[in-house]
Amino acid sequence: MATYNIMRYYRSKGYSKIPSNNTTLYNKIMTQAKNLGYNPNNKSGLSVTKNNNLITNTWKKGFGYSSGSGSNNYFWTNSSIRSSISNGKPFIFSMASKPYYNHSIVVYGYKVYKNNRTGKQYEFLIVSDGWSSTTRYLAPENYVGCMTSVTPPSSKTR
Repeated sequence: MATYNIMRYYRSKGYSKIPSNNTTLYNKIMTQAKNLGYNPNNKSGLSVTKNNNLITNTWKKGFGYSSGSGSNNYFWTNSSIRSSISNGKPFIFSMASKPYYNHSIVVYGYKVYKNNRTGKQYEFLIVSDGWSSTTRYLAPENYVGCMTSVTPPSSKTR
């Protein structure tokens, strides 16, 4: 679950109310997802349009912070992706096109490669996809999807 991975990132940044026990963390997120209509028996998961609510509710109701929110961007650009990453703000990217339709990942970096023969540059997102612990890459221009930005609470502790 992408929300789990993004919250683990913020826990590593000192947000002490995020449980260090991974099972507890997962259960708190699942409670908020179920409150938004997630049904574990339905393979389609939580609607992408509710990612922002899941992030906001997890910060506030799940962990007890007075602030913290998520914001969905359906019209993201490579520039907005680079800006978020350059500002140290990983985000959730929910893909709405094949081959990874209906799958959400955490984007935490990007890398630009240049073809020395043609001079053309290619940008790849560095992602945590939940399927592998190795570094994975994704070419963003190949996907339709939603970028869910995360604004952490203003204070790491209450």
